[in-house]
Amino acid sequence: MTNTRKRLVECVLMLIAILALAGCAATEFIGYKMNPDFPEYKTENLDLPGLSGVATIYFDEIGVAHIEASNELDLLRAVGYVQGRDRFFGMDMFRRFARGQVAELLGEQEVGVLAGTTIDVDLSMRGWGFDSAVKEDVKGLSPEERQRMQAFVDGVNHSLKLHMPLEYRLLGVEPKPWTIEDSYALGRIVAWGITHNWHQETSRLLLALSVGLERGEQIYNSEYWHGGMSIPDKDVTRELLPAIAPELAEIIKPRPYAPVDADKVMAAWTNFGHAIVRLSGASNAWAVSGDRSASGLPLVASDPHMSHFLPSFFYQQHIKAPGIDVIGATVAGLPYIFSGHNRNVAWGVTSSVADVIDLYIEKPDPDNPNGYITALGPEDYKLEKHVIRVRDGKKFTEKSFTIRRSIHGPVLNDMYPTKFPEWAPAVTYRWNPIGVPESLAAFRNANMSETVEELMGALHKMTALSNTILAADVHGSIAIFATGAVPVRTSHLGTFPVPGWLDKYEWAGFLMPDKNPQAIKKSGFFAHGNNLMINPEHNDMFFNIDSAPSYRVDRITELLEAKPKHDWTSMAEIQGDVLLKRAQRVLPHILEDLNKATNLTEMEQQALKLMNDWNYVASVDSASTAVFFVTYREAIMHALMDEVDPHGFAFIMSQRYSTNVADLWFDRSDHVVWDNRGSDNVELRADVLVPAFKRAVAQLAEKQGDSPSDWQWGKLHEIHMTHFFGSKKALANFINLPPFPVGGGLDSVWKSHFDLGHPKTPFRALAGPAYRMIVDFGDIDHGYWISDTGTSGWPASPHYGDQHPMWLNVKYAPMLYDWKEIQEKAKAVITLSKPVEVEKAEK
Repeated sequence: MTNTRKRLVECVLMLIAILALAGCAATEFIGYKMNPDFPEYKTENLDLPGLSGVATIYFDEIGVAHIEASNELDLLRAVGYVQGRDRFFGMDMFRRFARGQVAELLGEQEVGVLAGTTIDVDLSMRGWGFDSAVKEDVKGLSPEERQRMQAFVDGVNHSLKLHMPLEYRLLGVEPKPWTIEDSYALGRIVAWGITHNWHQETSRLLLALSVGLERGEQIYNSEYWHGGMSIPDKDVTRELLPAIAPELAEIIKPRPYAPVDADKVMAAWTNFGHAIVRLSGASNAWAVSGDRSASGLPLVASDPHMSHFLPSFFYQQHIKAPGIDVIGATVAGLPYIFSGHNRNVAWGVTSSVADVIDLYIEKPDPDNPNGYITALGPEDYKLEKHVIRVRDGKKFTEKSFTIRRSIHGPVLNDMYPTKFPEWAPAVTYRWNPIGVPESLAAFRNANMSETVEELMGALHKMTALSNTILAADVHGSIAIFATGAVPVRTSHLGTFPVPGWLDKYEWAGFLMPDKNPQAIKKSGFFAHGNNLMINPEHNDMFFNIDSAPSYRVDRITELLEAKPKHDWTSMAEIQGDVLLKRAQRVLPHILEDLNKATNLTEMEQQALKLMNDWNYVASVDSASTAVFFVTYREAIMHALMDEVDPHGFAFIMSQRYSTNVADLWFDRSDHVVWDNRGSDNVELRADVLVPAFKRAVAQLAEKQGDSPSDWQWGKLHEIHMTHFFGSKKALANFINLPPFPVGGGLDSVWKSHFDLGHPKTPFRALAGPAYRMIVDFGDIDHGYWISDTGTSGWPASPHYGDQHPMWLNVKYAPMLYDWKEIQEKAKAVITLSKPVEVEKAEK
């Protein structure tokens, strides 16, 4: 393209953008695009009010801030300034998500990976109650912690005086200042994002409401996953509690079968929304002892999973003051490191998938339409009125909602009105994360730990977040342990909603973190991939039943055992591994039926051969992976469609762990789910699989042509890194990163999660390792890390998405820890000082 033509195209695109935007927004956009005023990475001296001394920021080659100060309060003030400088708009969006105020800023629109509209998001999050809970959290702060958090907050707010994010200029609004409560709202979001069990309970309930308790349990059972555990069994045997309370038999009965029209179900599917609004928190982490490492000292690898946002949910930083010198990842809006290392200890964080929430079915009071029955007698629901402000240009509309609240918690039917059929009983949740202020403070002490025992002791104070920590220290120890307080149940397993009117189903206290699963040793390795930490039948404690399947931890274990010694390169190979253990389990059953089919077309035979010859590696160019996953989805959909109301069908298909039980269906050719309830015959697996395979081949041919060998998984499985404004066509090409094909899939080590229930883009990569880290104590000054985007939240900044290409190719940037080297290699240095007039006044 000639320069003249290129300039003409740019002018046309700019004109389109101007016409698409309105008034001042167009002016702001064009002005920023022509001359972007993002915070520059240049050496300069700046005033930062409140400092008692000097704080220095060294920016490395990927824009990560290495911040040092002479005391902790100055350090926190500088950390707040840098985070606000880089990420304030993203911080604002996550606090608005937590507080149910997204529509107030963005208006009513689809919210991508959050699933649903902004109004759906706001309504559901109002029910979770973070906005009121954080007020209580902050009341519980010690004076010292309040002082530290206020210094951080003041630093964040000073950044707004110097750097007003583009997004507010486009909207013509002033951002609200950051508060201490906002940071604790983010802390609650992190805790909520790794709380998954209620999704499984909801799935089981929605099934049972259609087919009854017995058939529902056959389809979505309450058994634990029989696979790899992270900690060996103890020499004990325990009898598990009942999964379903017998008192529910009179309330939940099978409904008469209604004929299913697949086309109508699929059409209705889009109207029920995709999934319950959620963040997708998961993760892998492992620690390898010195006897298994090339350096002779331990290795730690960590890749926490989260929904892919632009900018990333995670934020890389390095902070130093007397007593603290730690590098790693946090969430912008929180000052301390969540996953990283200091000179003596390194740790990675995963979700333990502990069962910390229960659903209750409330019995209606027959004499009171707003009443329900408790163990102590009838009660009225408390009615919470919520008004959601919805932006419409310069104006606002208001939408009012009422959420009922019982003694257990809010009514999920009110929070998620499109998810439950009209005949569903009122379902409430009980989730009471205790010790939120102490939990965030625990990370401060963890950042200063010198041994894995000290790290464990510090994070045992973290009662609100149920994580699994994989750690190692310079002394040669490796450790695995869980944090978070887990409810004690005496009458039920915790996998299905329980009667809210009976006292025996209430919690009997909490299992505190120091009693959680834990182990320390100096040989071998520990690994976790959201699988069961311990076998619930062979341990003297009960932690959970529902978890991720063991595919990831099984594969990690397989790869760790395959080599006698490991280094950072072999750790990286494991983090980038895309072999599908799920396919190894399920595909032989699929092929057993398909290889017997006699009515296949030539194209179908070619597609079948691809699966027969497959090595189970889900590479971008793999045709076999595409055939497998489209067939897998079609089989699950059509097996489930006649079992559950369309509300439940839409939810279960999108629920992240529904594939756990679906995999079990394939084990049996006569599993009850394969039988069509509307048929007089007894259908078997092949009766569902063969038509599913034919539909899959037809879909792939329509999208990718008639030559199966040319089909590619990456053409279905793309990652779209989109800004919160990314749906605006006039802005999209400027603020979004280009879509890119990726490998992996559900529960490969490189977990590349997609929403099987999405009616339009079921294979788009939505969540995965938003951050990767590898640390070798043999060279602690030179770890490796990478983000799925970059440090900056400013479009057009050189660090807005500069790490994304490396991340896509499982490449890493240097994680520099030695301060002399950091200073020598710094690309820019900002020196923060107290304002001159303040210094003069003090003198």
